[in-house]
Amino acid sequence: MKNKIYIIIIFCVSLLLTYKLFQNGMWSVQDDLHIFRLSEYHLCLKSGQIPCRYSPNSALGFGSPVFNFYPPAVYQIAELFHLIGFSFIDSTKIIYILPLFFGPLFMYIFTRLFWGSNGGLISALVFATAPYQALNLFVRGALAENFALNLIPVIFYFYTKKYHKLTILFITIIFLTHQLTTLITLGLLLVFSIYNKSVKRLVKYLIWSIGLSAFFLLPSIFEKNLTTNYLMTQGYFNYIIHFATLKQLFVDRFWGFGASLWGPKDDMSFQIGHLQWLLPVITIIVTSITPRQRGDNRFLILGIFILGLFFAFLTHNKSTFIWQLLPFMAYFQFPWRFLGAIILCFSFISGAIILFIPQQFKNIFVALILIVLILLNFSYFKVDQWQNIGDQQKLSGDNLIAQQGAGLTD
Repeated sequence: MKNKIYIIIIFCVSLLLTYKLFQNGMWSVQDDLHIFRLSEYHLCLKSGQIPCRYSPNSALGFGSPVFNFYPPAVYQIAELFHLIGFSFIDSTKIIYILPLFFGPLFMYIFTRLFWGSNGGLISALVFATAPYQALNLFVRGALAENFALNLIPVIFYFYTKKYHKLTILFITIIFLTHQLTTLITLGLLLVFSIYNKSVKRLVKYLIWSIGLSAFFLLPSIFEKNLTTNYLMTQGYFNYIIHFATLKQLFVDRFWGFGASLWGPKDDMSFQIGHLQWLLPVITIIVTSITPRQRGDNRFLILGIFILGLFFAFLTHNKSTFIWQLLPFMAYFQFPWRFLGAIILCFSFISGAIILFIPQQFKNIFVALILIVLILLNFSYFKVDQWQNIGDQQKLSGDNLIAQQGAGLTD
């Protein structure tokens, strides 16, 4: 019964965070190409291309093999909704909104395996209300990254429960969703598999998943020399100008809908969230001063906390030597993208704090955490501007011309 109630609570919180998007039209976001790309994916499939690779109206109408290099999963799933009757705009909105429902839900059912139902609920609420979730959804419009970030708890749950086929399926989906988030996921899975001594199982899953996604991975890797791939790490997209400061990460409550800029004065927020980092810190302190008990997972808690701090370090300019040591990291472009990995780690161990709360106060404590999280972070889940627009307006005239010319160097 408690489990069902907690699932309902998570659903209600997700609904509270996204209900403003349940109206006709589309909100303004920085990456405004996804509706156009979905319409192009639809045309591509209608022409008989399976797998779909070519966008006929991109590149100012000359056409471009967009889907040969841009992971297709979010468009494939959105296309399913379009085929059953949803508009291109509504199909895209569904893919934007769904992750804020399944991500926290699976964070709950995954972390309750370690901390129980109360701890799982705390982890899910911390994850759902993280400012970075709002940044991806309401500001950046990072469709693929938002979807992939919320897939990670799904993968970890199926991996932990040894649901082999589902684990392979969802690792494959994340391969086909967002390459940079995939790298983070693989790193986290490797650490987790070493902890629970399941590296061989992970390797088997990866072999299957790479095979299933090879139709995309192989061309995107071996044909990238045919693209302007090098431009993705130059000029504005050079990681060196997009490091976050400690104040931005841990202190600032600023919120904006602008861009990531050179220096500490950005027009968008890079905060972890006050409770999102305070709860893990308190958990670590309490864990350290509490006598060790058999099977108390303290090494897991400490390890994930250190991993979260490492990801936070990667967002700061003091980590420049690591970025220089690993040239492939330049493709992350924005070091603050590791905020996703930070909130995953910190959300996971936040739930462990419930282990140190007396039984008679657990429910009160969870309720208090929920209230504080909503008070601190609900205001970030808001729209900047709403566009009362339909497919016909979005995909014709000047709007269409602008989208055809956008993203030429992507």
